[in-house]
Amino acid sequence: MDVTYQKQLFDLINDWRRAPGRAVITVVHDLNLARMYGTHALLLNNGRAVAQGEIRASLTEAYSMDVLSWLKSMLTQWESEE
Repeated sequence: MDVTYQKQLFDLINDWRRAPGRAVITVVHDLNLARMYGTHALLLNNGRAVAQGEIRASLTEAYSMDVLSWLKSMLTQWESEE
């Protein structure tokens, strides 16, 4: 799915989810999407759970690194060169 439709779809799902009593389960491989739209995660490796719970803690636990800092460092490629 291209970026435009990806954003539109996830924004629609996120808006729908905000109504009381609603929840959404999605399967994504993009950590940026997981972090941006997710609140909790279940990370699997070969069909086995390797981490679960609050999204930031789950990502850090599963990958044994500060995933948030790494994702932030990836954003530097979009910064304008001086």
